[in-house]
Amino acid sequence: MKKLLMTLCLFFIVSSVNAASCSYAGAVVQDYYVNIHNNNVEAARDKWISPPRSVASLVRNVEWVARLNTNLGSCNGSSARVNVSVIIKAYDRSTAEHWVGMVYLKQRYGEWKISRMKLHRR
Repeated sequence: MKKLLMTLCLFFIVSSVNAASCSYAGAVVQDYYVNIHNNNVEAARDKWISPPRSVASLVRNVEWVARLNTNLGSCNGSSARVNVSVIIKAYDRSTAEHWVGMVYLKQRYGEWKISRMKLHRR
């Protein structure tokens, strides 16, 4: 009985840590779009494991970002998938564009980092 209780306690502790960690994965994606909106290239690049070269030019070219939705799709504590829906207005475009898709994250040294994105225009 004692062993069962210890096992259950450990399960709930691990589940609680994973839940807190997983909710932070969604916050990283939200913060990424805030960084883009604020034209903060370094902060946006820092959210990536290996930032694509296009991140700097993208961030500099953004007039504004409206984040419509970010939902945690799945998470196991070491990798996560976040559903996103954002509207981005670039300086070189006459109209804003609505983008939807997935942002994939992985844990690196205790921090969530973006590993890749699969977004498309709506």
